[in-house]
Amino acid sequence: MVDQFIMRFSKLQNAIGAKLLPSVLELTKEPGDYPAFIDKLNRLEKIGAIPINLAEGEQGQ
Repeated sequence: MVDQFIMRFSKLQNAIGAKLLPSVLELTKEPGDYPAFIDKLNRLEKIGAIPINLAEGEQGQ
């Protein structure tokens, strides 16, 4: 069961990194190329497109 969760979470993360985050960066007209998921996530956090606690995985709450 844990293996299924990990696999599905990994697929979700890949889909977000491949489709959602590039689309949001395009909408914000952010220049640059961000090949890695973490680079996209950091850039969106830096420009305020996502909350800081979302970028950190809501650690400390």
